[in-house]
Amino acid sequence: MSSFRALVVYSNTWVGMASAALCLMHIPELTHAGQTYPLFVLASTAAAYNYMRLVQQNKTMAYSLPGYKRWVAKHTNWVAFFTAFFSVLSLYFLWSLWSGKLLWALSIPFSISLLYPVTFKDTQNRLFSIRMWPGVKLFLIAAVWAYMIVWLPNFLYTTLEAKVYIEFFVVMLFIAGLTIPFDVRDLWTDDPAMRTLPAVLGEKKALALSRFLLAVVELYAIAAYFVHDWNVAKVVAYVLALEIAIALIKKMRSTRDEFYTSFWIEGVPVYAFLLYWLLSQLLPYL
Repeated sequence: MSSFRALVVYSNTWVGMASAALCLMHIPELTHAGQTYPLFVLASTAAAYNYMRLVQQNKTMAYSLPGYKRWVAKHTNWVAFFTAFFSVLSLYFLWSLWSGKLLWALSIPFSISLLYPVTFKDTQNRLFSIRMWPGVKLFLIAAVWAYMIVWLPNFLYTTLEAKVYIEFFVVMLFIAGLTIPFDVRDLWTDDPAMRTLPAVLGEKKALALSRFLLAVVELYAIAAYFVHDWNVAKVVAYVLALEIAIALIKKMRSTRDEFYTSFWIEGVPVYAFLLYWLLSQLLPYL
């Protein structure tokens, strides 16, 4: 993989998850804070992702690995720069949103993000980290994202109605469905102690579960038009993006290169966001 292609794959994670935040998040009352919060999520996502790669890279220095991990190993100064830049940017947006309520609510995802890549030693000098606890990795990723883009903005700027908790669960399914293919890709490199879904269920069953979760989200998107006041643009964007995701996952194999997962599959939220924006512009004229 060329350096440019590796950088595209590497940065696509920030863009993809930030697009998920911007597309999934809907704050009815777009106050100044309501407009700034998605920007804070975007910047803090990039900061957290680069921080995690920097910490993990200092542990492994994976020069022998292919793809973007090799790029990271050879460009740790750039990763450190991205970490610092997006950290400062997220602090700038945080200052605009400043409140004790927000700081208290952010303590949970901040602590998880801070500790997630760190490796500790137990009393018997064995290495462990929270992401290596069986079954925890997928749950943490899905729960933190649902917390940041559904529960927290509604907690801060609207009210916690029943539909917020439903959407929290649905977003967890959405993120989990998109994360499983990455566990399939890493099936032969992950520590067996992590007990990821593909390691427990097998590759085919794990991918089938991934498609099922995304199909459930697709059904919810259609239902949300009738019960949660989703507009046509949002429903169509979600359905089309999820159909693309399901089609990509059908062709997923553990032997696929990281470009397939880290660009095409991880780009699904980008497709949803772009489709949502495009349809929002076009539908009034149709």
